[in-house]
This record gives sequence, C-alpha cells and structure tokens, in this order.
Amino acid sequence: WYYSFFGHDLRPTPTAYLIRTAFKPDEPQAYLAVDEGTQARYWNDVRVGRRKYTANWNRKSGDKVDMVLFTNGEEAELFLNGVSLGRRRKSALEPDELLPGGASKRYAFAESFKENPYYSVTDRYRLRWLEVAYAPGTLTAVAYRKGRKIGEARVETVGDPVALAIDAERSETPEGAFFVHVRPVDAAGRIVRFAPLSS
Repeated sequence: WYYSFFGHDLRPTPTAYLIRTAFKPDEPQAYLAVDEGTQARYWNDVRVGRRKYTANWNRKSGDKVDMVLFTNGEEAELFLNGVSLGRRRKSALEPDELLPGGASKRYAFAESFKENPYYSVTDRYRLRWLEVAYAPGTLTAVAYRKGRKIGEARVETVGDPVALAIDAERSETPEGAFFVHVRPVDAAGRIVRFAPLSS
C-alpha cells in the first residue's frame, strides 16, 4: 500500500486518486498530476513497474511534460495561466495514441505489456495532455460531467522554502501522542515539494 497509495507522511499519493475515482463513481473527483515516467523494479525476479506522478510544477525552461487528470468526469479542460491548452473527452483518444485492441500507447512501458487491457481500462479514470510546455505559473484543470463542472484541480510554481509549517493531527494515540506533519513552505505559505535537505 505504501508503494502505490501513501507517502512517508501517510497522505495519499496521486495514484490513490486514480483508485478513488474508480471506486467512488458518484463522488466528484479531480486531481491533477505530472507524469514523471515509469519506475521499474524487480519483485520475486519479475520486472514490475508503475507510473510516477507528482504535483511538482517547478521545472526548467523548455521542459515538456505529460499531465494527467484523475477524474470521474466525462471531459476536462486544461489551462496554463488562464490560457486553454485544450479540452479532452474520455471517449476521444487519438488514433496515434492507441495500440491494436485499443490499449493506450503512452502507458505501455514494456513490450510485454502492450496487449494488457490494464492500460485501456485505467484510461476510463483519467484524461491526459501530452508534452505540455512548461511555463512558470499555474496549471488548472476543470472537470465536467454532462456539461456541468464537477471539480477543479491545480498545480503551481512555488518559491524557495523559507519556513517549516507544522500541523498536528487532532486525534491522539492511547498513549497521549500526536502525529505531526512538517512541510517546507515558500513565502506565500505554499508547500515546496522536493525542497533541498540543506542549503
């Protein structure tokens, strides 16, 4: 479960929102993530892998990244600093993105998985924008179902870390201990992901 759905701080990873979208179809869902590519590992001498998703929108000039919106909406529109990058519908995969049988080419990260229906099944729960050119600012995705907005998600460029934000959970353990979350934040109070451990 840690490997796929929860981070070190026990908060859900982006992959958890894919699962939530699949198993809670009546609860509006929208979570925007950067597709960082495939992480391959070996388990019992078998090569397995997963997509790595983050909410990190601090990039280098000229970078192009794939964006994924986990949603149970039917369609969504992506905006970069208020400018539309296009609207996508789940039923409108481009022919050059598909493999024989309808599987999605973008997620067939190994030859042996190309015919695996997993990739077409998971596309029921996400929308993609490929090779989005990075620009500092905010990426916003707006999800729709039957023409009505059901959710909005965003990632944004943040500044350098200037402080640590500390949040204590309200509940305590039987021993009287509290769990505390510590996060680096910038001057605007936004979480700085992948902040350096030292300066």
